[in-house]
Amino acid sequence: MWNIKKFFTRAEKGDAEEQYRLGKCYYWGDGEERDMKKAAEHFRLAAEQGHSIAQRLLAGLYAWGDDGVEENEEEAAKWYRLSAEQGDCEACFELGSCYRYGKGIGMDIEEAVKWYRLAADKNHVEAPDILVEIGCDMGDRYWNGDGVKQDLAEAVKWYTVAAEYGEPEIQYLLGDCYRYGKGVEKDLKEAKKWFRYAAEQGDDCAKDVLLQLGDEDRVKDR
Repeated sequence: MWNIKKFFTRAEKGDAEEQYRLGKCYYWGDGEERDMKKAAEHFRLAAEQGHSIAQRLLAGLYAWGDDGVEENEEEAAKWYRLSAEQGDCEACFELGSCYRYGKGIGMDIEEAVKWYRLAADKNHVEAPDILVEIGCDMGDRYWNGDGVKQDLAEAVKWYTVAAEYGEPEIQYLLGDCYRYGKGVEKDLKEAKKWFRYAAEQGDDCAKDVLLQLGDEDRVKDR
């Protein structure tokens, strides 16, 4: 348990780190009764001074609402952005979600992918799976003309997002696109690259194609 009194003096003098720590005490009820309103007040004081974790936690309080804090998606998106712009991994992920679902900000899938990628680069556990999901969904829409004008080039762009994060079926599909020039210029070297990636993950169809293409450098089962 934290001694909450030790944070008061420096927090009252405007120390951002102590304001953040005091906010955490109220947030978790550590050394003081849990109070989301007071937590938000102290997180805001630290957040306004650029404390990235305080910005992200304040955003979370606005995103979900809690006792004493009214839900406000616009405020949540604002503070997630400020935190994400400082490189906070979780804030990058949450800002991606704001763009993906249009929560407090205009829906923009490409912008969502940008922030999810940044989160993935920082080893966020969920971000790669989300990127695969978005890439497959958007790729299928453009490939089939489902709710959008059919555009194979756009489909390949989105499939590439999924393939980059290790979806073997999409890696195989991309290989096929490059092999036959579907949505992209025909490029056997690029085709083999994606077939190899799929084969590395045990895709038997990709292994067969590599054999057909006479690729002596094909990968073995791992």
